[in-house]
Amino acid sequence: RERREERGERGEERGEGKAERRGEILESRKSHTPNVVDSEQPKHLARPPPSSTKAESKDDGNRLPQWLDHWSEEFKPESYADYRQKKIESTNRIVRIATDRVFDPSAVALLGMSASVVLGLGAVEGTLACNEIPFFESYDSGLFVIRYAFEQLIPSCVWETQNAALVASAMGYDPDTLLQSLDPEVPADARTLLQLCVLKSMRAVAAGFMLLAQVVRIGTIGAAAPAVLEERVKAGWEPPILGFSCGPGLVIRLCGRDSNVTSTSLRRMGRRLFPVFEAPHNSLAPMLARHSEGGRVPVFWSIRANRYGHRQSWKDFPVSSECLVKTSTGRKVLVLEADATNADDPLALGAKALDLTIDDASQGFRRIHDVFQAGCSAAPTASVPNKSLVRTLRVYLGNSMEVFRSGGGYTYTLRHRVRYAKEVDVLIDSRAPVLSEILRWCERATAAQKGGRKIVLFQTSSREYFLNLQLLMAKYGYEIHDPLDWRLLTELK
Repeated sequence: RERREERGERGEERGEGKAERRGEILESRKSHTPNVVDSEQPKHLARPPPSSTKAESKDDGNRLPQWLDHWSEEFKPESYADYRQKKIESTNRIVRIATDRVFDPSAVALLGMSASVVLGLGAVEGTLACNEIPFFESYDSGLFVIRYAFEQLIPSCVWETQNAALVASAMGYDPDTLLQSLDPEVPADARTLLQLCVLKSMRAVAAGFMLLAQVVRIGTIGAAAPAVLEERVKAGWEPPILGFSCGPGLVIRLCGRDSNVTSTSLRRMGRRLFPVFEAPHNSLAPMLARHSEGGRVPVFWSIRANRYGHRQSWKDFPVSSECLVKTSTGRKVLVLEADATNADDPLALGAKALDLTIDDASQGFRRIHDVFQAGCSAAPTASVPNKSLVRTLRVYLGNSMEVFRSGGGYTYTLRHRVRYAKEVDVLIDSRAPVLSEILRWCERATAAQKGGRKIVLFQTSSREYFLNLQLLMAKYGYEIHDPLDWRLLTELK
């Protein structure tokens, strides 16, 4: 009883002491001026004034992104304006390809040479028809020869000839004064007539075969422009079509040789996603048939394998403000993603990334960022963003527990590398959703089992699959066995 009384007295003394200390703390807080920062306390940890706290918290609430209930809310569906802009841009690209091919230096040179031969033969023919030597004896004769040569350019393609007297009359000259009167019975005039016939034949041959052939060739080249665009789209050499009515934003994703995740993302995001594949092959044909609209709309970019860090791989890659996603704070972010899952591993149970690696993704991210930085510095125009406003968000999808070995012989996981090397900003574990579904199914399948053991039979031809899943499920209390394990079947019976 005495001890209880003593403990009670001690407790009262302690309570009084605590109350006194609380009172002193409250008084010191009341007397402390909010706008004054303690010299011992760092400025970034100082308590803000009460009046600005509510305003800042309200602004922070507006700056935070709204949580999306469904993936369709991230990007709005393509509107009619977007569809029209896409068609216009596709048509403009076909026109540019046709123009570049028609006015190719070699094609223009051949056409000019053919036309020069026809004009030269026509000029010689007009000179023989004149009474005086052009430009030396008569200036009018020189003008007539030039006009006569050009008048014969088109008719020569169909083996026709414009009458020299008709050309002279059209120019306002007297044909009898300007042109010779050739008599076939006079030997000299007969030789001149024969020369004129030879020149006409040569001019018709040159125009009909050389000039007309070049004209047809140029027309064929221009008509093949849509097929050229289709080939470029299939090869992955055509940059994406930008311009979105609901705001800018393009997600660039490195996919390696193949990517099942990207096939789903393209159906959901459309032109907002622009994947990068290695050396396109037949497995990408269904994706092109579904999204390229007959080879008119670019679907992906192509580079050679293991060339993510090469400058030539990103030579014609687009640099525009339309590629950047605008955040709620006004900043523009370049969103880069990498899919390191194995296309032939749908359960994502493989231990190693067999397609795209973290090294490839890191080099690709850095090279794309350098391309944008160089474009911003070289051409700070309205279409190119300001260098100071460009940020990069790097997202990596892969096995976070993938094991690597350093040069010194130490082992580490992908999670450790991302944490310390800072090569990506967001790491998404590709095994997590698959393992979650497997655990949910195993829980239902083993609910009726008795004896405390949770046994699951897993049939697969992959030794790696079986061992990896057995190791993973053991951590959650499940025993994975092969259906051909007769000892286990006998025990279960």
